[in-house]
Amino acid sequence: MSETTYKTASWGEVKADIYSGESCNEHRPFVEVLCDGDMDSCIEDKVTFSASRWPVGTKITVEVPCCPACGLDAEYQDKTGRCECGFDWKEWAENKYS
Repeated sequence: MSETTYKTASWGEVKADIYSGESCNEHRPFVEVLCDGDMDSCIEDKVTFSASRWPVGTKITVEVPCCPACGLDAEYQDKTGRCECGFDWKEWAENKYS
């Protein structure tokens, strides 16, 4: 029996509205979701995965960015948005999403 191949059918990215809040300088995360064949993406606060929507064998992949300075993943940043090595994830988001 041959190995199963897979096709990417849907994907998303957690992005930041870096101009959010009353002062227009707060970061508000959102998920931009795209599906194969769609012309536009949709914006969500949450992404849910319903087993009844997808066929058996469907896989889910979540990728987290890693610090370009030390390699530690961004999930370990502190409340101010800094990596243990001092890398500024907030500044990174402002450069990437402005």
